[in-house]
Amino acid sequence: MRRIDKTKCLSTKYNQWVNELNRSGEKHPENSPYYIDVVMNLLHCQEGVCAYTEMDLCDPGHIKIEKWQDGRYIALKMMVDMDGNITYSETKSSKVETFGTLDHFNPKLIGEKFWDWDNLFVIHSKINTSKGAQEVDDILKPDSPGYDPFKLLAYNQRTHCFYAHPDRSEDERLRIYTMIRVLQLNYDFVLSQRKKFFNKLKKYNKVKEELQVDQFFTAYEMVKSAKKQEVVEE
Repeated sequence: MRRIDKTKCLSTKYNQWVNELNRSGEKHPENSPYYIDVVMNLLHCQEGVCAYTEMDLCDPGHIKIEKWQDGRYIALKMMVDMDGNITYSETKSSKVETFGTLDHFNPKLIGEKFWDWDNLFVIHSKINTSKGAQEVDDILKPDSPGYDPFKLLAYNQRTHCFYAHPDRSEDERLRIYTMIRVLQLNYDFVLSQRKKFFNKLKKYNKVKEELQVDQFFTAYEMVKSAKKQEVVEE
């Protein structure tokens, strides 16, 4: 789970709207005309993957910067006629095909600050269901200024599981372990997908072809770093 830079605001209309709510001290409504704008802006920052598990969530074309016009995300609505012909039309309200849903990292903030940018991520819908309203700890909040997965997490290449970095204190390791469970980093469904990813990577390595890494970035970098260390020690 790598650090996410959320400073790039493409959905400026949403940003103006939520800033006005905050200035006036109003409670955030649960419904907003900017839902798609927020989700797609987050996916742009997250490079199209789940903020926690780093599973691929959408077609890369959906998060290109060209998709934003005048501070709004422009979705393409696909229409198929009776003869199977496809046409597209631009709309600001169309649902975009993605496996992701909006998640409030800290569910306690939902009541007053439902649309607080700092508390929002897009995650896999299955992970969102499993995480629910569990209590969280900022130690594994992926947009925190001091967050560094290589200092907080370690990766077991045999089981493909993340665990708390052994160099952390006992208290920190307990907190990290708890958040690994809350954020579902080792959820069965996620483990099976990570295993498939690395098995595919092995096949590419055998034929000396390069696999484009578009998900599981942190696991990949940790495995890559460990292999480099093995070469140095030899």
